[in-house]
Amino acid sequence: MKVGLLCKSCKKDLPWLAYAVRSFEKNWRSPWTETRWTIVLDNDCRGLAAVHDITRSGHIEVLYTEPWPDRYAHAMAIKACADRILGTELVFLFDSDMMLVRPTTLEDLLVEVKPRLQYARWDSAYDSETRGVARQVWGQASIRSTGIPLTRDWLASPVWLFWGSTLAGARYLVEKEHRLPFWAAVYSSTIYHPSRFLEHPHTFCDIENIGLYGSLAEADRYVIEEFDPNQPLPIVQHWSYSDFGSVEKTLQKILS
Repeated sequence: MKVGLLCKSCKKDLPWLAYAVRSFEKNWRSPWTETRWTIVLDNDCRGLAAVHDITRSGHIEVLYTEPWPDRYAHAMAIKACADRILGTELVFLFDSDMMLVRPTTLEDLLVEVKPRLQYARWDSAYDSETRGVARQVWGQASIRSTGIPLTRDWLASPVWLFWGSTLAGARYLVEKEHRLPFWAAVYSSTIYHPSRFLEHPHTFCDIENIGLYGSLAEADRYVIEEFDPNQPLPIVQHWSYSDFGSVEKTLQKILS
């Protein structure tokens, strides 16, 4: 099977992305002939990717796009369409602040040729504050976008590997609810500010939407299981809204 890696990034996150790219270059051990790697950047990043040494790898395809006023919603919409961009059977999504921290092959991420679809219960003791925020914010976004309540949090695990067909089906849920093409249904002109995350009128959530559809319509194609926070994960997330300088030495150590 061929897998596609996709990251949507922006100007302020390019320093993070440079480390993410290096982590995948170092630790992704599946053949590059069986992997398509695409990074989507906003137009104001033109000329800057090379400065941050992101494009040094001959494996990476870089695409540019004009973002919406709501850049947060635009980034999620891009990731939700990754199957169209990549054209691969499997889609491996990652964000700029996600690092691949150990040698990993596609087979390492599969269980009997099935990706894991992991969730956290809303009443889980694991990181209960985050679960509460996710339920408030993404639960409302799910109702807005699909009309379907979220009964679980599909954002619990940072390993985002899906069948391309799941992304297509997740978009269909939105199109069916709004009776509009996906891109029009989730468009947002409300400028996003991280300080107003809780109040922002999020039109949908990419990973929650994908997890929802996968669990409802393609459950037989996944290993669906509750997320275990004690399991060793190949992906570690470092939250790009935090101070980059405070974690750069940690990132350097990971990649040394």
